[in-house]
Amino acid sequence: MKDAGLPDLPDVPEEMPPASVDTGDDGDGIDAPFRTGDELDVPAEVRRVAVADATCRDSTGYTSTFYDAEWDAQVEAMGSRIDVLERFKQQAEEQRALAERYLAENAVSQ
Repeated sequence: MKDAGLPDLPDVPEEMPPASVDTGDDGDGIDAPFRTGDELDVPAEVRRVAVADATCRDSTGYTSTFYDAEWDAQVEAMGSRIDVLERFKQQAEEQRALAERYLAENAVSQ
């Protein structure tokens, strides 16, 4: 990413884009200067930096490593709480059966 020429390149990918590429995001995930009706008009510099960032993440293996780590963390979280998840599943099934029974008993006949 150093070849991208950003004066304030962050140390970690999660901090991309840096302030030098900031365009004033209004909080909804779409930068206000990019709005042009129903389409987005992304400035060339923003696009250039985004493509360089994505290319760097892929070529270094960061994307797949990050994905694998996230996957493993979620598998571990679910595995360590399997008893709670099974209990919630049972409760959901019971509530669904109760709702279906209620609807069947109170259906409006035509």
